Amino acid sequence: MLRGEDDLLVPSGDVDLLVESGALPVLRRALAGAGFVELPSWGRRPHHFFVGYDAGTDVWLKLDIVDELAFGPLHELVMAGARGCLARRRRAGDLPLPAAGDAFWLLLLHGLLDRPRIADRHRSTLALLAAEDVTGPLQEAVSDLLPAGSDAAQVPLLVRDGRWDAVEALRGPVRRGLVRTQRAQAARRRLRNALGRRSTKLVSAVVRPGASVALLGPDGAGKTTLAEALARSLFLPTRTLYLGLYPGGRRARARRVPGAGTARLLGRIAVTCARAAGHRRRGRIVIFDRYPYDAFLPVPEATPRRTRARRALLAHACPAPDLLVVLDAPTEVLRARKDEHPPEKIEAQRQRYAQLAERLPNGVVVDSTPGAEAVRRHVTALLWARQGERWARPGRR
Repeated sequence: MLRGEDDLLVPSGDVDLLVESGALPVLRRALAGAGFVELPSWGRRPHHFFVGYDAGTDVWLKLDIVDELAFGPLHELVMAGARGCLARRRRAGDLPLPAAGDAFWLLLLHGLLDRPRIADRHRSTLALLAAEDVTGPLQEAVSDLLPAGSDAAQVPLLVRDGRWDAVEALRGPVRRGLVRTQRAQAARRRLRNALGRRSTKLVSAVVRPGASVALLGPDGAGKTTLAEALARSLFLPTRTLYLGLYPGGRRARARRVPGAGTARLLGRIAVTCARAAGHRRRGRIVIFDRYPYDAFLPVPEATPRRTRARRALLAHACPAPDLLVVLDAPTEVLRARKDEHPPEKIEAQRQRYAQLAERLPNGVVVDSTPGAEAVRRHVTALLWARQGERWARPGRR
């Protein structure tokens, strides 16, 4: 673990890890089994990003994994010695950490080459590390980068004295020293990552679309409340769209023309589905508050054939979502939340929606009795797992 071990309980940013070259295939399988989803990383090489969600603590954990020591805005400058850092690692409890000398120089190079200035939180950490013995291969490597007459052994003294202007003045010499030793390689890496970042949106639209979740359930189950909570808390950007079949406000003129109301409703559904597809191509998660699947619910036997045909048409008006969540609760709970129907009608609604979740693809019934917060965490875990499954399908790597 390269840095950030002090706030692992609730990480404020990425958890930075260094692994052996060639370990990523094994790591991908292990992290997928632990519920992590690999994010797009075109143009970020050698960085690979994995995000997991823990419903018990409601914490998103993002891992930033590298297999070489690369620095610079486009990670174009590589410092040799990754294998040596792994060999010299020490353990603090269960955490594998860099040796004190390696930790000092790695954090210093991160502040000098990756950021416009050394962050205050990193300055305090560097001051603590500088009090220890930081000699070693990385100090020698930095000395080789500095111009004649400069000695990397003086840098810890500058840090201990708080002379940060003098420390940050090393940014130019260190960068020029790295460029001098790998000019052609650095240019290739810079070009590759720059092009990769420009093409990220285009490539993501094809192989990394966002997932979709549709929320259904009887009146009082908490569909809108859950949709709003998911929109606030998911890791990826979201969009919430309403796809109910009964928006209200029907026009009297539409009722005089047979089929006009159905045509207008199908048009609204088509436009909303097109908007959803656009959001998903941008990597956003789409949350549907209600869905045309309501038209699949059983109707009385006396229902006219024309009405049945209309409902069948509406039910198939949208492609299947990646996750269909049917919210449920005991009849007395639903009636306490929204007392608009007699108990027998509410119970019938519950049964019909439960059967709908069993019939349709990707359907799951979620009990909303534990409360909005517990339901949000549970559905978040389900949706994130579905997002990972979608991205991990053959051909979508």
